[in-house]
Amino acid sequence: MDFWFLRRYFIVLTLVLILIPSVSHAEWTEWVTDLEAAYRFDDNINLTDVDSVKKDEHIFVPIISLGRYYQITDNMRLRITGDFSGAVHRNYYMLNSFESGVTLALSQKFGIGFDIPWVRIYVKPSYLAVRDANREGILLTTGFKIGKAINERLDIAVGYEFSYRQGNDGDTVIIDGKVFDNSVFDQSAHKGTFVLNYQLMDSLLASAGYEIRYGDIASTVGKGRVHGSEDEFDAIIHDNVYGIDGWWTYRVKVITHTLSFGLSYALTEHSSINANYSHVDGYDTNLRYENNLAGFSLMYAL
Repeated sequence: MDFWFLRRYFIVLTLVLILIPSVSHAEWTEWVTDLEAAYRFDDNINLTDVDSVKKDEHIFVPIISLGRYYQITDNMRLRITGDFSGAVHRNYYMLNSFESGVTLALSQKFGIGFDIPWVRIYVKPSYLAVRDANREGILLTTGFKIGKAINERLDIAVGYEFSYRQGNDGDTVIIDGKVFDNSVFDQSAHKGTFVLNYQLMDSLLASAGYEIRYGDIASTVGKGRVHGSEDEFDAIIHDNVYGIDGWWTYRVKVITHTLSFGLSYALTEHSSINANYSHVDGYDTNLRYENNLAGFSLMYAL
């Protein structure tokens, strides 16, 4: 598959969708400009259960979304954006990446008033370019969220998301004379989310969330940790992105539980500074790992 062609296709499609005129209510349009500069720390970026080979990483993430809102009815609107993000790694430059895609999101509010429930349905096709060619490819994310304000300070939201990733095949691995599947980065997952937001002060918002996910991950370990049993993994490749020859990355389906907490402080009407922390607990029959992620970001929305 010509991934370079597909990446160019997504960029062109983004520009077309942003610039096309609205099919209805053309006078009810609003431009979207979202900018974010984020820093993230990951204490187990290779998703392993072996403490001695865990790798932590510092990541800079710039994000830009450009597009338009279209008012379909009084309580329904469509948001179309072109989304571009990067990931610049401090230690493992082979993981540096750039993602370009398009998000279409349809939002419906079921009445008038702050406590009226709402629903949002979205789909995002994108292309992920990574310095390590095995990891680049097509991404697709789609799902929905349903939310409601409980009172003037507290609101809740629940959601479901399906994600699909198609990567490139790595070098074939042979263990004890057996040839294994090498499509480690062909992955899919289902995810359910629950989020609480509470307005502590006029300018300060606190959030807490829980996420359950079932699907594929890629875990990287030394050779001695994989024994060649089909019960242990679905696919495997040689992988040296962490600078160590002889390591393997394998694909396995796991269940993960994630608890997250965040604070957002409004600097102006259009900008905010945000801090967040998440703890991930993932497991299957042969693997159990923990992951802690923390970061902060500066956001500007116009």
